[in-house]
Amino acid sequence: MKGGPAVTALPTDDGSRHLRFSHDVAFGLTVALARTDALAFVRDAGRSLRRADFLEELSVASGPPPTVSAQLPVHAAPFGARRLPFTSEIVRTAEGARLVAGPPPTPGSGWAEVGGEAWVTAGEAGQSRLDYRLTVTVTLALPAAERWGMRALLKMVELAGAAVLRRVVESLPSAVEAAALEEVAAVDVAAAHAVAPPTLEPGA
Repeated sequence: MKGGPAVTALPTDDGSRHLRFSHDVAFGLTVALARTDALAFVRDAGRSLRRADFLEELSVASGPPPTVSAQLPVHAAPFGARRLPFTSEIVRTAEGARLVAGPPPTPGSGWAEVGGEAWVTAGEAGQSRLDYRLTVTVTLALPAAERWGMRALLKMVELAGAAVLRRVVESLPSAVEAAALEEVAAVDVAAAHAVAPPTLEPGA
């Protein structure tokens, strides 16, 4: 992960304190998919994220509006294990799709926000270029500092937030690539079945 995440203190109405961490991720890959198949892939978050094992409880709702939801696990000594939920609206575009980060839930132990876009560029010989540009934000509530001291607490929470983003930034490109390769294989199988000659039964 090039550089560190942007860190912002986030006050809330109830007086609790949160830290917000944000990082951009951009990547691209070329796949052996026709543009129509590539568009269907990037517009279907369930298919394009099915190999993202850093997400828990991934689900897609048809809407309207269509949305994708999941949870990002995070663990740190001050608060143990947490799950940071996010929901993003899926908006079709002429070139692919855009994710619009949904509003955060009622402030609690933490949440995530994911927004950005994916677009398809037609290539040669039935290939397509897939490009992704996303912003991932995680917000963590600060627990009481009595046990740790504020300086140590902030450091541990910052490390936890950075670790979550690092895993997303480092793992997402390979996860999408793995899902895209599965998509290519599925399209090839479907095409083979479509052109296969009928098999005659004995005696026919």
